[in-house]
Amino acid sequence: MNKNLKKALIIFGIIVFVMVTCNALVILIGTRYEEIQGKNDLAKYPAPGNMVDVGGYKLHMNCVGNGSPAVFLMLVPPAGQWIGYLFKKKYLCLPQHVLMTELDWVGAM
Repeated sequence: MNKNLKKALIIFGIIVFVMVTCNALVILIGTRYEEIQGKNDLAKYPAPGNMVDVGGYKLHMNCVGNGSPAVFLMLVPPAGQWIGYLFKKKYLCLPQHVLMTELDWVGAM
């Protein structure tokens, strides 16, 4: 093998190693950052409502109003959340007439 080719392959290998190492480091730092910020956001901005146990799974449930009939909103992202938002916007002005309960199936733990 030519001496210059061998030298070029060694330099190429070093460059590839440095690039892979830098990418791995960026991924690890980004993952850790998101984990820390997610916990901070959860502490700062807790979800409205509460968690209920349904058959061993915890579901997020948010009830608004105190009237009758009870309306259950089962939201499936992404469209369901917009529909739920529009529905609540329309009927939240009548909390004495409707009890709206919103279940977040995606947040099941």
